Amino acid sequence: MNGGGARGFRQPRCPGCGLTAALCLCTAWPPLPAPFAISVVMPPQEARAASTSARLARLWLTGSSCHVRGESQHPAEAGASVLGARAEGLRSPDELVLRPDSALLFPGGKVPAPPPTRVAHLIVPDGTWAQARRLERRWFAGAALPRVELAGHFPSAYGLRRRADPQLRSQLCTFEAIAIAIAQLGEPALARILLARFAEWARRARWLKSGGPVPGALPEPAPHELPEHPASRCF
Repeated sequence: MNGGGARGFRQPRCPGCGLTAALCLCTAWPPLPAPFAISVVMPPQEARAASTSARLARLWLTGSSCHVRGESQHPAEAGASVLGARAEGLRSPDELVLRPDSALLFPGGKVPAPPPTRVAHLIVPDGTWAQARRLERRWFAGAALPRVELAGHFPSAYGLRRRADPQLRSQLCTFEAIAIAIAQLGEPALARILLARFAEWARRARWLKSGGPVPGALPEPAPHELPEHPASRCF
């Protein structure tokens, strides 16, 4: 467990799932094989945020990794207060964009483009919308990678961050976007499992954020007890 004083932390948090010991979900479910490698790239501010959802891709999907833009490779300098030694510093996007059959999970034009025919590696800019947009423009737009764009409107179960614009309340977090992209690239059953896990994680995270009394260690939920994620009805 990690007792570092990261932004938003009022209690020691698990560097795996980001919850407290009483609410931890790290051993609830095994990681599942992802249909492609996933590289999440985030700014240092997001690596220190208590509410980042990118850690869940690394926890629940094999072949997933988190990278902190511009940080050195030393884990103590790469968002270790939240993401632990598993967060890798990244000085340049080249090692990601040059991997064969890479694609970028980020919108392009007003009308979503058809998905690429083959994706072996999905790059995911992370952070607030403004932070992710800067990453996309400065690091990835020039590589002209094929894009994976979410077709349609998908409700979110996240609800951990305030947004000034009420129209953005249904905006997906990074993990939800990854799961829906997996569905649109041919694995809807896997996406539903991931979204159900996320809905349980978000329920516990909101409980923690509310500041209410935290009970003793909760039992790990059985698969049939998981809440349905509202986006699962969309595919």
